[in-house]
Amino acid sequence: MIELARRHKDRFVLKPSNLYEGRGVHLGLQKSRSEWEKTIAGALADDYVLQEFIQEPSMTIGTWKDGLEMERRFIHRGEFVFGRKFSGYYRPAAEGPLIDRTGRERLVPGLILGS
Repeated sequence: MIELARRHKDRFVLKPSNLYEGRGVHLGLQKSRSEWEKTIAGALADDYVLQEFIQEPSMTIGTWKDGLEMERRFIHRGEFVFGRKFSGYYRPAAEGPLIDRTGRERLVPGLILGS
């Protein structure tokens, strides 16, 4: 797996197994070859998960600042669980392919079509 991650860095994400809100997440496609090698070395010394990177769809959405502005956002998928039961979906629209606690996400509506 380590060699696979090294050879195909743009296909993978390294995530800490014990953090949330995008903390410590590294996208191979956002790293230079040397940065990715350092990231792999750090992950091997800690508890990380190697995950395949799935490109989220993007779209232009309207946001309001001093007036209506159109911005390209990556539309992520998430699920709500309440009382140990699935309770619905949410769709954060992020400026980049990662959602993190420092980003300026916007929530967009998600409709479930079909039965």
